[in-house]
This record gives sequence, structure tokens and C-alpha cells, in this order.
Amino acid sequence: ISAQFPQISLIAPRNMMPNSVVAIGTKYNFYTVNGDYPDQNRMFGKDISYGRFINEDDIKTEAKICVLGIEIIDNFFANPNDAMGKQIRISESYYTVVGIYDKTASPQESKDQIYIPFTKFQKVYNQGEKIQYLSLSLPNDYDIVAFEKQLKTYLKQIKNIAPEDDQ
Repeated sequence: ISAQFPQISLIAPRNMMPNSVVAIGTKYNFYTVNGDYPDQNRMFGKDISYGRFINEDDIKTEAKICVLGIEIIDNFFANPNDAMGKQIRISESYYTVVGIYDKTASPQESKDQIYIPFTKFQKVYNQGEKIQYLSLSLPNDYDIVAFEKQLKTYLKQIKNIAPEDDQ
């Protein structure tokens, strides 16, 4: 998509898996796991208070790392420093905590979510080429309505969808 539309400054697909079992030792709870690209946080910045967010190397290597919301930390650890570098189990896989966030800029996000690299999410949850939703950023003066039409036309062409299909 970026090659076809060079006016896009940031692009980030996301997939989500709600109610995933997260365990540390004998404690467990259910949380939403998000497969993200670094651009997702550039667009909808979470305040990373410890460590870092997902980076391009994590995407390339399909790293088994995660970023946790502060409410998850509060449920499992005495303090955030205790979580950094620790292994947690998400579903049936283990991930190393590399970051903790305590504020979100988006109303769709809360402080009790988990972020892992999109590429790792795709494999672990057997998503193939599926993308649940896509965020992108354009220049401020760009006609978003016209762009949406162009993007939909392009996606219909590459996915073999009839041009008149508006679903």
C-alpha cells in the first residue's frame, strides 16, 4: 500500500485477540493482546514509562517481546521495575517484558492491554495475511475523502472484489 500511495506518512496494521490468558507463576488473568507495528504507537502514542515500545528489529525478527499496560503490572508485580526483563506466558508462548505504558492517547485503548510485534502475532495466532484493521496517516492538507475512495478502489482490485461491492 505504501508503494502505491507515497503520500502515506505512517501505516500500521493491527490484529487483536481478546480474552487471552496471561500468566506469571501461578497468577493469571485475561487480557487483550494486540499485534502491532511501531507506527501504531507513533500515531496513537502511549506514554512508555519503562523500557520501550515495539521497534523495527522486533518486527523483522518476530521477537517474543511484549509491552504491558500499567494495570497488568499492578495485578502481577509489586512495582514496575520488577516486571522489566521478566518472562510472562501469553496463551501458550512466553514473552519478555521490554516496556510498560501508563497513559494512552486513544479512547479505544486502555491500560490493561498487551502489545507484541505484528509479525509474531500473525504466526502465533495463525492469522496468515489477515489484517483486522489498518491505521494510516496523511499530510494535514490532504483530501481524506478522495484518498479513501482511491484506497478502496485499489484494495478491491488487489483482493478481486467487485468494484460495486460496498461492504
